[in-house]
Amino acid sequence: MSAVSLHKSKPRIAIVGAGVSGLTVAVVLAETFGKQFELTVIAEKFSPDTTSDRAGALITPWITPAEDEGVFQRDVRKWAPTTFHHFKHLHRCNSPVGNENGIFRMPIYEFHSKQCQPASWLRALFQDYQELSKDEAKGMGLPYQGFESIMTYTMYLVRGTVYLPWLMRVFRERGGLITKRKIESFAELSTYDIIINCTGLGARELAGDRSMLPVRGQIVVVKATTPPQVNGIYHSMEVDCSKFAHVFPFKDIILLGKYIFSFIIAGDIQ
Repeated sequence: MSAVSLHKSKPRIAIVGAGVSGLTVAVVLAETFGKQFELTVIAEKFSPDTTSDRAGALITPWITPAEDEGVFQRDVRKWAPTTFHHFKHLHRCNSPVGNENGIFRMPIYEFHSKQCQPASWLRALFQDYQELSKDEAKGMGLPYQGFESIMTYTMYLVRGTVYLPWLMRVFRERGGLITKRKIESFAELSTYDIIINCTGLGARELAGDRSMLPVRGQIVVVKATTPPQVNGIYHSMEVDCSKFAHVFPFKDIILLGKYIFSFIIAGDIQ
């Protein structure tokens, strides 16, 4: 503890980064500890200028084959139920006439290029989980050619441009502080007792973490003049999880996205 902190009435915590990770951490701390800490979110950019605003945010576990019981899958087994029930609660908090926090509940249709049998715990998490044959998919008007596994269940979709301002409002209502500034070094935050790094890819430079690598992806935003005639979320992936594509429908727009796990060196980032 620094000499400065000995004279403060309560510890100071800095959360660096104002994307979905940073604001979620900030809200959880504010709701869990109340005013025991002085909480400050520090970032160069806030909504609507963050990566989280532009991303299509589907709340679903990483689907891996049932036989995959590595460390990553064990972690997902712990995270998935907690996240699912958290967003279920947030969705229920919306009023009957509006969607204040940008969380929507709708069916998802997953398409896999090869046979993929999710682990039993994952199937149990979604009570309406169902595997579809190609004939069933065809009868529902779904794409089926070229896919070996097709599954459906109900999940939550998040509109970042609504969810992030909502998180910011909740954080401020609970006494949180906001500082807009660019941090070049954690040494600039020496007056804080705890620093929580939520800078995402920015940690590559800020924390010297060269293991942080980007993935290549594109998102096309299609404006809908009438409510989209799409009956759910479409999500396809290669069996090795190397390529993804998705269709995320909202009331006024549709997000068409694709991303590939080909790491890009820093000089290629646009």
